[in-house]
Amino acid sequence: MVVSAQSSNFAFLATNAIQLAALGAQAERYFAEDAAVCLFKLRQFGEVMAQTVAAKAGLWASPEERAARSEQERQELEALGCPPHS
Repeated sequence: MVVSAQSSNFAFLATNAIQLAALGAQAERYFAEDAAVCLFKLRQFGEVMAQTVAAKAGLWASPEERAARSEQERQELEALGCPPHS
């Protein structure tokens, strides 16, 4: 997605985080037209930013990674003779 030239508030993000720049530009676009859409885009912006920061800090795992880790932990507990969670 191309970031709007009118979006001076978020355009600087385009060099490193194009998805954040696009969501910010979309939120700005809908600010006066449709507040609900603006808030939805800002929520998406916040979620993507949180995931990006967590990933850079080594704290974020994809749903697939979390599922694999959970399965591995279950197998390890089962090998130790611990009963499964109900």
